[in-house]
This record gives sequence, C-alpha cells and structure tokens, in this order.
Amino acid sequence: MSQKIALPAYLQDHAFEGRALYPAVASMQQLAAAAAGQNISGRIMGQAAFAKFLEIAKGQDEIDAILELASADDQSLTGRLLTRQTMAASGITRTREHARLCFFPDHKAETIPDVLPAEGGEPVFRVRAEDVYHELVPFGPSYHNISGVLELEGGGVTAQIRAPQLPEPGGPLGSVFVLDAAFHAACVWTQRYRGFVGFPVGFDFRAVIRPAAAGFGYTARAVAGSGSGSGAGGSQDFDVWIVAADGRVCEYVRGLHMRDVFAGRRKPPAWICAGKQKPGGKI
Repeated sequence: MSQKIALPAYLQDHAFEGRALYPAVASMQQLAAAAAGQNISGRIMGQAAFAKFLEIAKGQDEIDAILELASADDQSLTGRLLTRQTMAASGITRTREHARLCFFPDHKAETIPDVLPAEGGEPVFRVRAEDVYHELVPFGPSYHNISGVLELEGGGVTAQIRAPQLPEPGGPLGSVFVLDAAFHAACVWTQRYRGFVGFPVGFDFRAVIRPAAAGFGYTARAVAGSGSGSGAGGSQDFDVWIVAADGRVCEYVRGLHMRDVFAGRRKPPAWICAGKQKPGGKI
C-alpha cells in the first residue's frame, strides 16, 4: 500500500557524508505498525535486510513510500519498504527496496539468552560520548543518545543510552532512538577492533519485549560474534541486548550484521585504531 511518511526536521541530523538518511530503525517502526494491523504484534521479527539507503533531501517533509506486506505459510508476514524513482534521462520508473523484514507470531519468539557480561581478561578501552559523535559517528545532536563513557573490550561494547523526548511517530517498537544508539556503539567497536566504519545492513532475529520509552535511560550490551576481514570490505556480527534500569531486558537482537558499506572510503581516526586515548581528551 502507498503511504506518505512524515519526516520530522530532526531526521536531518541522521546524516553521513553530507547525506541525510532515513534510519533503518524508523523503517522497522513503519513496517511493524503496518504488520500490527494484520493480527500480529509486529514486535517479533527476523531475516532483516537494509539494502539501499533512503536519502532525505534538505527541506523534504515527507516520503512517498510503499509498505508491502505478504503472508507466508507459517502465519508470518514479509514486509518491505519501497520507493519509486523516475530516471531523469530515460523517464523509466524503478522500484527500490530499502528495508525487508519477516514478522512472526508472538508464540514463535525465541528464548532470550542471558546478557553476556564484559570479558575480564583485558583492560577496558573507554571513549567519551562527545568523541563518539564528534569523530566516530558524526550524526547531528538529535542522535547523540549515547551518554557518559562507552566501554569497549575485545568481546564487545557496553553503552549507556538515553531515549530523547522528540516527537516520534507512534508504533509497537517504542522509541527507535535506543536501538539506533546501540548501532552507534557497535560501529565504534568495528572501528577500534576491525579498522572499518560499520553500518547495520540486517539482522537474523529481533524481539521487542518492553518497548523503550522517551526520557528513560537504558544500557546496551553488544557482544561481538563472527567477523570477516578488516578495513575495506570488512563485516562483523553482534548480539545486542537493551536493558532497562531495573535490569530487565527490553529487547534483543541476534545476528546484527555490520558492514563497511563505504568500500574503505571512510576510515576510522588513527587514535582509535591504535587503541590510544584521544589526544587532549580525558576519561
């Protein structure tokens, strides 16, 4: 079905290499809201792929999108967020897929494993939130939602996150800013330990048990799994837990796939690859 998606001004802060990009977490919220009207909660999903960036022009206030839902034999739904683009030279219209998800009935949710603790065999490498957003994940202020100090070690990364109080579109997944900030933490880890700037390109499974709420604080723990290569062309998988202040798990992502989508054009700063404190910075 065709749908006009409103674009709040703060989305211009979700920009990389001079381009504002519609966040993958917002695409998931749009698809989950559509799926929730099909006798499914929209909170249990998997087989996610974010194939192409959806760019937002300066001053653009809405997207003409297609939210496509298709039933599967096992009561699941496949959802896709699409746009149409007309080529200026030829006049040919092409359909572009930006996000694809499979939504499962709640009874098919996986058992959520316990949060894996940080490894104790090596010193923790700390990065201040201001350095994360100044040099490593240079989004605008609406997306500066890691707070305090990011703690990294070989097995993963732990981040403190605060969900901002911004006018988000409603949906079954709660505040999308929290998982987005967890992606930022994973991106910092790939820069420190793999030498590339990782972007999320998909995941195997996600369960939202207690949707995050604006104005509240959360802890994200991303545990590094398998990876291939380093530098240009690298990829890295993570399992991610979002935990509330009372210690209960709010959501879980298995098999988050982070990849160098810039073919090595964007490189991490030397100080983080060398595992040194940022010059002039204090922890």
